[in-house]
Amino acid sequence: MIDIVYIGDSTYAEAIRVSAASAMRHASRPEEVRIHVVTNDPEFPDIGLDVRHWVGCGRKGWHGTELVWARIEFASLFPECDWVISCDGDTLWLADPAELWGHRDDEKLLLASRDATAPDGSPLGEFSWWRKNSLEMSPERCYCCGLMLMNLSAMRLARFQEQCICFLAEHPDPPMREQTAMCYVARDASAPLPPEWGVFSFWHTTVTDPKLVHYVMDLPWRRDKANRLVSDIVLLWWRERERIAASSPWAGYRGCRNRLDYFWRRMLFLAIKPSAGLIDACKWLQPHFRNARGLTASQWRRFAP
Repeated sequence: MIDIVYIGDSTYAEAIRVSAASAMRHASRPEEVRIHVVTNDPEFPDIGLDVRHWVGCGRKGWHGTELVWARIEFASLFPECDWVISCDGDTLWLADPAELWGHRDDEKLLLASRDATAPDGSPLGEFSWWRKNSLEMSPERCYCCGLMLMNLSAMRLARFQEQCICFLAEHPDPPMREQTAMCYVARDASAPLPPEWGVFSFWHTTVTDPKLVHYVMDLPWRRDKANRLVSDIVLLWWRERERIAASSPWAGYRGCRNRLDYFWRRMLFLAIKPSAGLIDACKWLQPHFRNARGLTASQWRRFAP
């Protein structure tokens, strides 16, 4: 069985439902895929998935939620599983989960997508934290917890959870929260996934065959800033959402306030799409129009049939 685990509270239930649906739609053998949710929300709705409740740990997490720390405890939360795919709710599957499952390596604790990097592969400034704390860490071993293959059986043998807790006792408030602790403990027994897995939706990259899109800082259901455009990648999310609902209501449709808001955001994206290469070259423009690069016509036909 292929076990995919999401974390989230009630506010992320709809996103998890869309992401899980995209995984099942692309699965070559959907009967061999199991979807789980870990939550600390007693009111998490019934969306047809296996829900497991986590008691919490009291640590500060991303945007105020401590749920991210549950990943450290997956080995005990899923005692029946040897491996799981840990996946964020703001992701969209574009390929068969079995293809990702095939990257398992029994010699590794973690295999994960690389964290956000510049086009040349240089690490972001946050990784200077390792040097400040005299911790030897290769940037190539700094991953994004948005997509991870986790070897739970090996983690139990290595007492991975206990090692992470010891690390956090010495460094109680690390940047990047749980992924800093997990990456450090697994540093010598980890490996990056191919770059087509976990492609950030705003990532200026030449990846031509993305297999999973991660909507970090570009949530499809939030168009609350002037430069959050309706990109091709965002439309893919809503295409999947419409498959589930069999409708496309305009109330909050595509994260926009109304039809006019949707129209100008989409038109602005189409206007700057041909200039994506220029935006890439002008470093100061990248933070303002991160999602300018769109899909080719062949990619659109393939991903949005």
